[in-house]
Amino acid sequence: YETGTVTPKNTFTTASAAVANSNPVVASPSGVFPLIYVDGDYWVTLKDKNNVQIWAGVPINSLGSDVVTSLADLTASQTGLNAVYLDLGGRSGMFSHDATITPAQISADTLQGVYVASLSSGAWVRDLRGYVTAAFYGADGVDDTLATQACFSSGFPIIKLEDSHLNNEITVPATVRSVYGNGAKITNNITDSTKSVFKGAGLGNTMWADFTSQPTVNNSTSQLVGGVINLTDCGITSINDVLIEARGNAAPEGDGVILVRPSGAKIDGVFCSGAAYNADDVANTQSNSPQG
Repeated sequence: YETGTVTPKNTFTTASAAVANSNPVVASPSGVFPLIYVDGDYWVTLKDKNNVQIWAGVPINSLGSDVVTSLADLTASQTGLNAVYLDLGGRSGMFSHDATITPAQISADTLQGVYVASLSSGAWVRDLRGYVTAAFYGADGVDDTLATQACFSSGFPIIKLEDSHLNNEITVPATVRSVYGNGAKITNNITDSTKSVFKGAGLGNTMWADFTSQPTVNNSTSQLVGGVINLTDCGITSINDVLIEARGNAAPEGDGVILVRPSGAKIDGVFCSGAAYNADDVANTQSNSPQG
C-alpha cells in the first residue's frame, strides 16, 4: 500500500519496474514468494492462506537492505536502509538503525559488538537473538581475553561461550544471569597463580549451564590458587555440566577447582579430567558446599 493508507501500490517483477506483480503477491504452496521489486515507500501487510492478518503496516522502501564487510562501512551506511548485514567472520550479523541509542551506550561498547555508531544520530544495533558471544566483539582464537571480557561486561544477561584462548582472568559481573557452554572449549593460558579463569563479581544470580554439550575449561599448567571458576562473590549459583580438564602435570592446588558461594549453591555434574585432580579440588574446601 501507499504509506499510511490502504491504497494499493504496485510492486514489480524486475528492477526495471516494467511489469507489475499481482497485488497481493501470492506465495507458492511451499510459502516462497516470487521476486518483488519496489519503487519508493510502502506499507506492507502479510496474511495467511485463510486471509488472516499476520502483521500490517510494516514500512518498506526502495533503499531496501545492504551487505557490508567492515565496521567502517557499517558506520557509513545510509540510515534509511531497512537493515544492513555485516559479513565479517564471527562478527557477522544483521543490524538495524536505532536513532534512540545514546552516545553513552555507544561509547560503553568499546569493541562495537552490539552498537556501531552511525554517521547520523543513534547507532546500528545488532539483532541479538537472545544472547551475546565473544565473537561479536572480535574474538580471533589467538588471544580472546579482551573480546570475552567485553562480552561478559556488555550488560546483557545471557552469554554464549565460544572456543577461546584466555590470557587473563575474566570478571563475571552481576548483570550476567546465564552462561551456557554450547560445547565450547576454553583454553586457559594464565600464568599468574593468583588469578582465576572466571571470577564472579557482585551479588548476581549466575547459572552456568550446558545447553547442548559440555563446555570444557582447560586448567593451565600453573597453580591457580583462586580456582578455575570462582563464584564466591556471586549470589545463588548453579553450575551444571562443566568439564574441568587438567593440562600438563601441575596439580590445580589451592582452595579448589570450583569455588561457589557457601550458602544456596548447587553443583551438579561438574566433571574433572586428569590425574592431577583430587576429590577435594572440586568444591570450596573452606565451606560445606556439596562436592561435585
